Amino acid sequence: MKIIKIMNRRIILALTLLSISKLFFAQADTNVINKNIRIIDTLIRSDTKAAKEKALEAVTISKKISNQSFLYRSTLALADIYFFNDQEDSVIKLLEPLLKKIPSEVKAQTIAGITYRLANSYGNLFQFEKGLELSQKSFTYWEQLKDTTKMVNTLVNIATIYQQQRNFNISDKYYKDALKLANPFRKKAPLANVYNSRAILYAENDKLDSALVYFLKSTAIRESLKDFSSVVWNYNNLGSVYMLKKDWTNSILWFEKAKQRFEEVGNENGLSTIYSNLGEVYLNKGEFEKAKQYFTKARAKCSITNNPDLLENLYTNLSAYYNKVGEVKTAFKYSDSLITLKDSLFGQRLDERIAEMDVKYQTEKKDLEINKNKAELSLKESKLKQRNNLILLLSLMALAIGIATWLYFKNLKSKNALAFEQQQQRAALMIVESEQTERMRIARELHDGIGQKLTVLKMYASAEKEKNEKQLDLLDNTIQEVREISHKMIPEILSLGLIAAVRDLCNKVNIGGIIECSFQSDEASQNLKLAENIDLSIYRIIQEIINNMLKHANAKNIDVKFSTTGNNLQITVNDDGHGFDVKKIKQSSGIGWSNIFTRASIIKAAVDVNSSEKGTFITLNLNI
Repeated sequence: MKIIKIMNRRIILALTLLSISKLFFAQADTNVINKNIRIIDTLIRSDTKAAKEKALEAVTISKKISNQSFLYRSTLALADIYFFNDQEDSVIKLLEPLLKKIPSEVKAQTIAGITYRLANSYGNLFQFEKGLELSQKSFTYWEQLKDTTKMVNTLVNIATIYQQQRNFNISDKYYKDALKLANPFRKKAPLANVYNSRAILYAENDKLDSALVYFLKSTAIRESLKDFSSVVWNYNNLGSVYMLKKDWTNSILWFEKAKQRFEEVGNENGLSTIYSNLGEVYLNKGEFEKAKQYFTKARAKCSITNNPDLLENLYTNLSAYYNKVGEVKTAFKYSDSLITLKDSLFGQRLDERIAEMDVKYQTEKKDLEINKNKAELSLKESKLKQRNNLILLLSLMALAIGIATWLYFKNLKSKNALAFEQQQQRAALMIVESEQTERMRIARELHDGIGQKLTVLKMYASAEKEKNEKQLDLLDNTIQEVREISHKMIPEILSLGLIAAVRDLCNKVNIGGIIECSFQSDEASQNLKLAENIDLSIYRIIQEIINNMLKHANAKNIDVKFSTTGNNLQITVNDDGHGFDVKKIKQSSGIGWSNIFTRASIIKAAVDVNSSEKGTFITLNLNI
């Protein structure tokens, strides 16, 4: 009997020690996770690779100890790293599944953070409806948690979404709400964020004096907080606003402050931006040698960072520089490089969307029991076809540019500056026309090729719908994405005719409730049947004109009218805004007016622009 009791005591002791050891190691694991998450906050902007390693380690440990609370926290930390590296698709793929079924042990703070980060990501991907929905949810979470800082930041996110939709009044309203919320609590960091974001809104809407006021307020707060990683971009923004105001002295002053800070921390992207901006200031001042020095420095930094957005800006500035100093051959070379870069970026982004479709398919692959081989083959064929189409497009563009360049240099010796200007215009027409034709062709192939195959595949899957719900959902999503890509390349509404498409465009403007856009057409115009490329060109011209009016005119009414007399189609677009100096159209650095006149030239239409304090009146005449 004693022996049995002794053995029982030993078993109990062993089990007790085992339990204690498990608790000890579990505590050690959670300590590692907490430490990693704290480290990630400090590394996320300075060392992305190290931050990602810490996040992945935290995720792995959380899964090993089967702790859902820590798994959600560490996954959110990993998503934050993707977000700060502009990988919004990866953020959504990582976080969306977490919200479908939330374990009870996951803290409300973590759920709020996941919702907030998803809202940011959808907004950056221009999925505004989803972004607004999640932003409102995250605001409710932060309100329940009484986290004023996050409430303010969420209001800024909502304002930013409306800002991206060019809805100035609603965007500014949310910025005002954010300021009202931040001021009483003296939350300096979010207050600086609101000031900075509101300044960007005013700058984008040409309210430069107001933009300066809010940039300076944001700068003062961030300097007091010693938030140097943020304030250095305030310096850059201030320099940019002063450059737009043609105040070269103050512009150089703020750019130099930013340059000094970027040099101290060795920020290559920041230095590339500042060097390019300083070069642009000196170019506008007519100090060509200094401009060249800074452009050369910017180019050296771009070769290190290989950032396509910075390279695009630099090529634009270099082309303008060499054009101003009379080195036309070099200017044309950088213009050619800029076109090639944009085409490359277009192809890369299209490939990324196709790759994302492939990833979505692979994640559901285990649940598909029928038509597996057909689906994989369809995806591979579509991807190969898109790549071949892009290669063909780039080849045609290169051939067109090569022919234009050869013709230009052949006639350079015998033709004056006017002939050169005409040659550049012809090259631009060729590029725009080939781009338009290729977009129409790719849109049709997406709709008639991939779209039809996916629809047929859906029909097969529907035969056993109850067994294949996930497959049907995947196919529905894929078909919708193909339709969206096709619609962006060539508006689907044009299939109903130009009149229906323009009326639909006006109706969309009216949905915002800020500006009233009216549309009229006589009976002769309604019965017109023009070539497909002419319909598309006219639609894009009207779309660009209306966008300009929405952005700059501060108007209450826009009127669009079609009238046909004999062989002449006349289209008028006018507003009751504050007007602008028509002479500045040719001096504009934007591509909006350039696109309008280029597309009009392609279809041999005449554009007449009149503007005064009472409004702007634009007429398009086309011989039909």
